[in-house]
Amino acid sequence: MAIFHNRPLALACVCFALTSVLLTNVLLPVRLLLTGLALLLFVILLIFCRKNFTALLCLFFVFLSLLSSTLFFGIQYAHAKKLIGETVEVEGFVLDRDYSTPYSGSFRVHVTAVNGEKRAMDAYLETVYSSSLQVGDGFTLTVTARDFEKDGDYEEELYRLSQGELIALTSNERESGRRVGERQNDPRVLLSKWKTRLSYRLYTAIEGREGAIASALLLGDKSFLTGEDDLHFKRSGTSHLLALSGLHVSILIGVFELLMKKLRIPKLIRSVIIPLLAVGYLMITGFALSTVRAVIMACFLYFAFLGRARYDSFTALCAALVLILFITPYAVWDLSLWMSFLAAASIVVFSPVFYRFLEEKLQMLFLPNWLSRAVRGFLTALFVGVIANLGLLLLIALSFREFSLLSVPVTMLLSPVISILLPISALVLMLPRAAVLCKLLAGIVLCVVDRGAAMKDVLLPVAQPITLVFLSLMTLVLILYAVTRMKVKYAVPAVAIFLALGIGSACLSPILQKQKGISVFCMQTHGGELLFFSHGRETVAVDLSSGVETCAGEFKLAADAVGCNEIDDLILSRYYNRSPYLLSSVSERLTVRRVRLPMPQNELERDIAKRLEQEASLHGIEVLYHVEDLAIEELEVLCAVHTPMERDEASLILLSFAAGDEVMTCLNAAMLEGELGSMARAYLYSSDVLLVTRRAKGTHSFPVPETLDRLIVGDEGLTDRILKLPKSAERVVLLHPYQFFLQ
Repeated sequence: MAIFHNRPLALACVCFALTSVLLTNVLLPVRLLLTGLALLLFVILLIFCRKNFTALLCLFFVFLSLLSSTLFFGIQYAHAKKLIGETVEVEGFVLDRDYSTPYSGSFRVHVTAVNGEKRAMDAYLETVYSSSLQVGDGFTLTVTARDFEKDGDYEEELYRLSQGELIALTSNERESGRRVGERQNDPRVLLSKWKTRLSYRLYTAIEGREGAIASALLLGDKSFLTGEDDLHFKRSGTSHLLALSGLHVSILIGVFELLMKKLRIPKLIRSVIIPLLAVGYLMITGFALSTVRAVIMACFLYFAFLGRARYDSFTALCAALVLILFITPYAVWDLSLWMSFLAAASIVVFSPVFYRFLEEKLQMLFLPNWLSRAVRGFLTALFVGVIANLGLLLLIALSFREFSLLSVPVTMLLSPVISILLPISALVLMLPRAAVLCKLLAGIVLCVVDRGAAMKDVLLPVAQPITLVFLSLMTLVLILYAVTRMKVKYAVPAVAIFLALGIGSACLSPILQKQKGISVFCMQTHGGELLFFSHGRETVAVDLSSGVETCAGEFKLAADAVGCNEIDDLILSRYYNRSPYLLSSVSERLTVRRVRLPMPQNELERDIAKRLEQEASLHGIEVLYHVEDLAIEELEVLCAVHTPMERDEASLILLSFAAGDEVMTCLNAAMLEGELGSMARAYLYSSDVLLVTRRAKGTHSFPVPETLDRLIVGDEGLTDRILKLPKSAERVVLLHPYQFFLQ
């Protein structure tokens, strides 16, 4: 196919992008050296080999990439890094408000001065108090500059740099700052306020979840969406519909084209008006990179018509990427940028081959014109969905470690609805009476997404090494077919085989995992311990914590560690006033099928159980008051008791699980001292694995049975009170996640 044949500009643009990617972790001195070397080579080539236009163009674009990257990542970032650890006084204004709680705040800000010295850079500001700062507010604050953090798989530096934020600032004292008016004239502030007003107008006109969906689809404002809505779109494989992209731009441009044709506006005038409207839409929606790409390509298309030049979609795509990376070099860290361009490149590169094949086959069938158009439209939509997903599959596997099997069918099903919903949503901004129709269409979208998300095992884990190898080989074949003259008859079978092997290995992984036994994953949170029992695709989670809402984040981390994306049974070991909030927070991150509660023992616990039932019903979760018939048939609960809750004090717990010939017991050390002490000792001495939790620890010292294989302790201080441990037993202080198998 040789996609770069007779496309020197496209090749040069790809060289620019590859250089930007390779430079992401290069230090400033090396960047400066490479920039000078590239310029020198370009001058030499210009003098001695000026006829080699393609080489000259590629080298010049490499130099531009080095220059842009060095100016931002080298010089600006190096200056910002020098502030780390220092307490400084900064002046600036708020660009965006991330979140706010009664105890803290998070903002995206533009710094204009540091210690009275002029300095221009975007930064991330967090306050350890409730701040009243709003978008556009100017401020003077005494802050401490800190380095970016890493928490599990989340790398703060990667995310913040992708937004252009060079440093993190922390304000500890409310009295250290003051507001200094507003920055009404800053373009970013004005555009942010316009977007907020339009989003609120659209949301209030439609109301409810439907209004939130309409606001997200048309304006890219997802602030009205709940975490559970985000989860449902992810599970149904339609998260890309909520991210403004070429789909949204093409639909709106198509509507404007149709209206102008009906009004008999000449194409020459349309070619001027539509790019202006597209840029206006881009400004209102906040310059999302995928939208920027689509608008740039649309402008190239209309400019080609005005200049009577040939439009080449692949060259336009590559040029759009260069423009974005040259102006905002930090976008090289943005995952959404690469997902957008890879999907678009896959469609642009492979569509011509598909169209030729489709035309040949349709001509052989001699179908009526109306039927031929219908078949062509359906197969084209199917191909676009499949090839876009194939192009993204390896990146999705590396980034998210899971892939929705419903992505293509649900996207095809919703595309016609969204094609109508988008222009109707725009109409609602001018004519609120149209909100009724908009609410109906958004309701259809939600119904399809909710039903897809409710299906079991729709998210396929694709993080196994063997799966990644097959997906890498499939991607390599696609690249070779695009850049070389590989024949279709070799490429298509190779892609199909590697894809089948990749998906097959992902499906077989849980089956092979079953042969090892029941996997047990222990994790300590701020409120206590979490247990995840997994066997194949079935997962049982046990919450041994104090029910604090922040544990929901640890639930997701633990689920990612064991490779599960839904919990079949969630066992709450005891009651806390915060338990309903925990359940709600977990449901925004993971699909929970059933929650199993201990039998309430007093009025306080019955009240919490009632609130838990109400909360569970909102999320479609079944509530049971027993621990029988778990999703993992091989896992049996021998004992599950707790002491009655009094006020908000920690209850004592005793749980014992059996899997085959092995028994695992979890208890508080203080359980050995109370009325249930004899029962606790009985289960303790019959256990192969013992977890002594850190919550409500007692003062009793106890011997460990000789048969014990593993002792897991939630608090290092508790190990001093364990009198005897068999030499063969493994002791683990649960300061980090710990995984083992019950045979």
